[in-house]
Amino acid sequence: MKNNKEVIEKLNNNEVIGFPTDTVFALIAKLNKKNISKINKMKNRDENQPIQILFSSLREATISFEEDYFVMNYLSNNYEKRTSYLLKAKDEFNNKYLTKEYKRNVLIRIPEGDILDIIKEVGPLLATSANKHKKEPMTNNDEVTNEFQISVSNIKQNSNKASKIISLIDQEIKEIR
Repeated sequence: MKNNKEVIEKLNNNEVIGFPTDTVFALIAKLNKKNISKINKMKNRDENQPIQILFSSLREATISFEEDYFVMNYLSNNYEKRTSYLLKAKDEFNNKYLTKEYKRNVLIRIPEGDILDIIKEVGPLLATSANKHKKEPMTNNDEVTNEFQISVSNIKQNSNKASKIISLIDQEIKEIR
């Protein structure tokens, strides 16, 4: 796939695709329960592990997490690029989008680059590093295509380092990765 139009079409058809994000090469799909299960099976990972959700803005992301003063103050004043935040998910969001196996938490990130334009068109995206569970992330189109037998975007991004993860669960700031 050489352009965003092709990527958007595949995502709107509920396909999982390989995409070089502003952090690492990722498996991405439109946000829904079916695609969460599909990605977890592809990666051989547990259904109860939170999967990252990419939003176009913090404002859009507020549909997914409990907005208490601590969380909103922290994100408004300390938001870091290339960082994912583990937050307590809203019940409505959990019921609509996530599987029952989830531990009621959501991992959010607002990315940069071409993927941001795609999110604005398609809506929130599931995103996880392109690798089998507990293996090193893949770094090029051929590896991802061969391992997962999926379409891969040829759009160039700076994809070389996984995002930092900060938990804000229980009003405690904790760096996980």
